[in-house]
Formats: sequence, structure tokens, C-alpha cells
Amino acid sequence: MKNSGVEWIGEIPEDWEISKTKYLTKLYTGNSIKDEEKNLYEDKADAVPYISSKDINATFSTTNYENGMYVKHSDNSFVRAPAGSTLMCIEGGSAGKKKTFLNQEVCFVNKLCCFSPIKIDSKFLFYCLNSPNYEEEFRFNISGMIGGVSVGKLNQFILPKPPKSTQQRIASYLDKKCSKIEETIQNQQQVIEKLKAYKQSLITEAVTGKKYHENCHTDSILLTQNPNEDMKTEIPLGISNPCGKLLRYCYFRINICSKVCIPRLGDNAYTVAAGGKTGGDGEVHDVCSSPCVGVHAGKA
Repeated sequence: MKNSGVEWIGEIPEDWEISKTKYLTKLYTGNSIKDEEKNLYEDKADAVPYISSKDINATFSTTNYENGMYVKHSDNSFVRAPAGSTLMCIEGGSAGKKKTFLNQEVCFVNKLCCFSPIKIDSKFLFYCLNSPNYEEEFRFNISGMIGGVSVGKLNQFILPKPPKSTQQRIASYLDKKCSKIEETIQNQQQVIEKLKAYKQSLITEAVTGKKYHENCHTDSILLTQNPNEDMKTEIPLGISNPCGKLLRYCYFRINICSKVCIPRLGDNAYTVAAGGKTGGDGEVHDVCSSPCVGVHAGKA
């Protein structure tokens, strides 16, 4: 390892180099469209999508190409960002936060900056821009009333430059790892949305007098109906039954356990049936050593 001489990069392998951004990629901003003229850019035929910062998902770095705004191929007044380039918001509240890797050619708003690679692997560049250290460097250089970093200043940022084959291997590795992480995040969000919906339903039914009992919690929280589905999450709900009503189980599995968790019938707390023994429903269940999640509670 050797010292790169750049604080945010730190030490790098001996065969790596560093370079200013302007030598590795071409940077340029897009074109704005006046509000009163946006209706002129709604025809999708023979056109490319027109992307604004609102079309970029900050969590998953994805792009909404079907946003209803398009620029004709024949309109040369707009600059283009080619497929394989990266768009990053460089001005306003989303500056340095919203970035996306393009899989098709687009036109784009002036708050976005295109990083079109010249002497660097396109996906490796994308991941460099997503590095927390790079983002910190970006925030350090924000200036102006609106808050942003100019293209001129971005061109002076230093980037790591490993051998091209190493860049490609790193990009491929991160593609695989990050896709799995993003899938897990999406699964978590689906669970959260279902819990939010349940919360709203519970509030509505309670305040309108349709379902309410001060000491009994027998409402349904059913996040999956598939006994073979792993939810990849743990949500200890800790539901009890202080009014003494019987509860019946619902199949529910998690990725680290894959065993069936059930509530003890007629009891005030959740547990699991002993290995090889039957639960109150007459079915045989395995022992689960992990926290029970998302149990479906209902009257027996």
C-alpha cells in the first residue's frame, strides 16, 4: 500500500494511481424547460426521456424513464447523456445525494450533471461517486445561496484509478453485492408499508367504534400467507392476550429460522411448540430458537 496524498482516498495499492476527474470523465450540465413550455414535451414518439432530479430515486439510484417528459431526437438544442454515464444532482437540497447510472440515452435538467467516462470504467466511476468519502468531499465544497458544487470544482476532485481490469472486477463485485442489499431493503420496505397500512386501519376502526376492546389485542397482523416464504426480517411485536381469549396460529417464517412459530393457546404470551409435539391446532411443529415475528392473532 502507498499514500495517495488525498485525504478522502487514503492509502491505495501500489499499482493504483490517482487522477483529477477532468482527465477521466467529461462533465456537463443539462437544459431547463420553462413551466409554460412543458406541454410541448409530452410526445414520446421518436424521442428520448427528459430527466429531472425528482425522477431519480436517492435510495436505489434508479431512474424513472417514463415520467411523461420527452425530447425529440431531432431537437439539437438539448444536450444528451449517453447510456453508461452517471447523472448526479449538483445543486439544491438533493445536491450530492441523488445519482443514477443510465442504461439509455436521456436529456436532463440543468441541476443534474452528466459524468460521461473517458478513461475510467463507467460502473467503477458510478461507485466512486457513491462512496461516502466522496460524498463528504462534495458536501465540504458546497457553496452559494442555493447550495451546490460547480462543474469547474468537480473537475478538480481527485479519483482513484486502479488498472482497468481491476476497475471492472470491483464494479462486477459491487453490482452483485449491492443488488442483494437493495433487494433486502425493498423487502423491509414492503413489510413497513404493510405495518403502516395495518396501523391506519386499526386507528380508523377504533376511532369510528367498529373494533375496540381496551384489554384485548386480537387483531390480525398477517404479513404473508405463504408458509414457505422467508420474510428476511424480524419484527418482534410482543402481542399479548390479557383478556384471556384463545388465539390461533398462522404460519410465519424468517430467513434465519425457517421454523414455524405459534402462540400458546389460552395463554397470555407467545411461544413455540416443543419439538415434535403438537400445538393446540393438532399440527406438529418444530422448535424455533429465534424471535417470533408477525404472528396472526385471531379468535380461536
